[in-house]
Amino acid sequence: MLLFQKNQLLFLYMWLRIIGFIGLFCAFNNAWAVSENLQNNQDYQNNAQFRQDVVDFVHDTAFQLPLESNINRWFYNSNDMSKHLIHWKVTIKIYQKGECIGKGKGSDYALSETLKGALLNAMHTVKKPIIISHDAQFKITFYYPPDEHRYIVINDVNNKNQAFELIGSIIPVYDMDIALLKNRIQMEKNYLLRMIDPITHAIFKKYDAKNDQRDTIVRTIYTASSLYTLLMIDKKSPDRAIDAQIKPMAKFLLMMQNKAGKDAGAFYYSYDLNTQQKDAHYGSGRFVVGTAAKTIFTLLLLYEKTQDIQYLEAAKRAGNWLLTKSNAHGQVMPVSVHAQGKIILNKKQSFLYSGQVLSALSRLYAVTHEKIYYVEATKIADRMVHYIQQKGAFVGDDFRQPNSVSTSWVVMSLLDYAKINHEQRVYQKVLFRSADALVQKQIHAPWDAYNDGRLMDIMTSSGNGWVNEVMTNLYPFCQVNKRPHCDIYRDYTIASSRWLIQNVYGTANSFMLKNPKMAEGGAIRNYAESAVRTDAVCHGLNSLMGLLNIVDVTDNPNNQMLRVLPEMPTGELMGLLQLG
Repeated sequence: MLLFQKNQLLFLYMWLRIIGFIGLFCAFNNAWAVSENLQNNQDYQNNAQFRQDVVDFVHDTAFQLPLESNINRWFYNSNDMSKHLIHWKVTIKIYQKGECIGKGKGSDYALSETLKGALLNAMHTVKKPIIISHDAQFKITFYYPPDEHRYIVINDVNNKNQAFELIGSIIPVYDMDIALLKNRIQMEKNYLLRMIDPITHAIFKKYDAKNDQRDTIVRTIYTASSLYTLLMIDKKSPDRAIDAQIKPMAKFLLMMQNKAGKDAGAFYYSYDLNTQQKDAHYGSGRFVVGTAAKTIFTLLLLYEKTQDIQYLEAAKRAGNWLLTKSNAHGQVMPVSVHAQGKIILNKKQSFLYSGQVLSALSRLYAVTHEKIYYVEATKIADRMVHYIQQKGAFVGDDFRQPNSVSTSWVVMSLLDYAKINHEQRVYQKVLFRSADALVQKQIHAPWDAYNDGRLMDIMTSSGNGWVNEVMTNLYPFCQVNKRPHCDIYRDYTIASSRWLIQNVYGTANSFMLKNPKMAEGGAIRNYAESAVRTDAVCHGLNSLMGLLNIVDVTDNPNNQMLRVLPEMPTGELMGLLQLG
């Protein structure tokens, strides 16, 4: 009898489990069916519409305006049998003048009630006497399984309250066309012009975007790089604002060149705006080969534009100093520091520094045809080639493990050298080997807008911008020399440019900044740091200009689409968010 009862109970339990699974399956099926209906309905097959409805609803509710958002289209009818599976989960943060002034959570089966609840909770946390103004931004975060994945929506108060998706600190770019490319070039150019010190006409290394603070120390290399970028822009599209800065910035560079001693011709590394001293933190002088090399790039461009001999003479003085920093084996000593009456030399080997020197000497020879520059450049190039033939195309050095930045300097410097040595094809062979190694390091993940296009080992905008700049120089060289598979370099720079374009401050993603207008056009360093580095802007701009030149030559210059990434289908997105 007892066994019979146990069997009955077990039988009943199994039936209940089966019925439960059937009910659960039906409920899920119903939920996904509604999602599929959304996806199949052309009116709703647009995530942008969902984001805009959410933003409009929150904004109008916050300011007690008539509700124009058709938010009801995105949630289930209360009589739907599957409503117990719907569980929207949202956090709303209110930002004003760079600060989060309120935060609230909401959860309900109806989206409107979820948003209302989160908004009211957020508004209750706003401390008096703060009043929420119409320039407030609402960061609306949806959570969904597993482990609270996030989908974030933000409003742009400077753009008619338009809604955007937000990933980390970026507004993802799914579609990149030539109009967007030109827009970013303009934004970043304006950023550089804003950052020029009005007294010295020099530029610092880093701008603290979060706290709206500039460095008080300006640097020769960043001033030279900025002027180089502005000259390249002005060359393609003349600009009075740029023209007004050329001579004053060039004057600063000439003022920073050392005139006497063993390091004559080199450039002081920095200038303190407060003390008006050169290299105040580095004894009586810190002379880096990279500063001299990058300044030579700019001086040669100044000479090309103005035909003023003083720029060429300054470039040659710097080049002559670089000759003293390279030995008979092509090794480059990167830094010379004057401290306590002594000269301290850093003898560590670096492909970055050696590459910068090789490029500078090659460019000097191309302009002056003075053989001494060619001879020294050849020593450095031969050492580089020998190393890569022995150890591989993806390189590291005494400063870094094998990495993309060091490898990119192999490509750039051997490219400059190959332009003055047309006979020896070995240099081309090696530089393209290293370029191909870089291409293999690029992330190809069109489903992941946050990472697609960047290099696996570089998260920063400065590093990715520089390698992209190299590729925009390599592609036309590849075509001129009729090498195979040139399109892989063009494809690289299109994908990398899309990544760079979205990693820039605009009006929508600057809600945490004190002075959004000042930061606009500045390159976001990475996911953990809000600072804008000047070199990141310069490299990014150079590469975008390079891409624009490429598509102007190879494609129809009309506003064609250059790259498209897919957004998550609307039905799929709704199915996930409603399971929050």
